[in-house]
Amino acid sequence: MIPAPAFLANPERFMAFSRWAAPLFGAIALVLALAGLWLGWTAPEDYQQGATVRIMFIHIPAAWLSEFVYACLAVASLLSLVFRHVLADAAAQAAAPLGAGFTLLALATGSLWGRPMWGTLWVWDARLTSVLALFLIYLAYIALRASLDDETKAARAAAILALVGAVNLPVSGRRVGLGAGVLLAGDPDGAGLYGGLRVALAGAHPRRGLAPARRGRGAPRGPGLNSCCISKPASTPSSSGPPTGSRRWSSRC
Repeated sequence: MIPAPAFLANPERFMAFSRWAAPLFGAIALVLALAGLWLGWTAPEDYQQGATVRIMFIHIPAAWLSEFVYACLAVASLLSLVFRHVLADAAAQAAAPLGAGFTLLALATGSLWGRPMWGTLWVWDARLTSVLALFLIYLAYIALRASLDDETKAARAAAILALVGAVNLPVSGRRVGLGAGVLLAGDPDGAGLYGGLRVALAGAHPRRGLAPARRGRGAPRGPGLNSCCISKPASTPSSSGPPTGSRRWSSRC
């Protein structure tokens, strides 16, 4: 019996498989996307961020997919360069516009969320700039392939560009931990930035809402992230820079 990867490595067999698999997977993806949008739209509002928190249910998956698609593009480009496999090159070419779309969606939803939370649509922070660089790399890959008439040269040049651009993935993947000073300067308690990320990543049930953290005396009540989850900085933030001191999260958050 021929293993599935070896069976699909043949271009003719793969095209025959994709004729019925592509519509099926497309329909499944559409149903899941509509279900996810409905669950996100009907999720309860956060007591700090209000309805704005629902943007994060789109922003975070789009940001993750933008990096995952580029990783797939880089692997396909490597296989195309090493083994000269036509399907690897086709996979890389198909992944580029898909990844560019997810990256653009992540940038747009991030700006929409940042305007009410941070007071601005954009800041030149390491995290945001790395995502913008990823979007520009996607566009450069698409433009390079379209600019060369020779398909072989276009595939080789685009594959090299994709591998060079892969150095941005570790930076964009760790953007949540980089350059926090710029964004925290206008948010001393970090409730806007980290609160939104914790809300989106906590996996809260859209019907139950967020599990309330341990409430201290005088802590505000609500279904969202409580202020007791964030320990206050050891020192008072100055007007000229980000706050100093440790920032610890409660294990219940």
